[in-house]
Amino acid sequence: MPPQSIGMAVCETCGGKGFVLVEEKKCPSCKGTGKAKSINLSELSEQQLNLALGGSCPACNGTGVTRVTEKCRECNGYGEIKECKVCGSHFGGDGDRCQ
Repeated sequence: MPPQSIGMAVCETCGGKGFVLVEEKKCPSCKGTGKAKSINLSELSEQQLNLALGGSCPACNGTGVTRVTEKCRECNGYGEIKECKVCGSHFGGDGDRCQ
């Protein structure tokens, strides 16, 4: 198959993000409230400082949950997979042949 018959497509497993959500857990810093507790302001980035001053937990950005993710196995974390432009099938690895 000629090389121009191969393109890239967004990975359907991860939606192009390169990672998948494994689980969501209650934020250990705010215990799920989303509100800031006692924090050391000198250790915060500017964005985290703005969130903390607004009353939001800097660890979870006020959501109350933290997300545990892992690299997508389908696209190996790239967010894209190879696609045959002729038949539309997807394939991974270093191969460039339609299966």
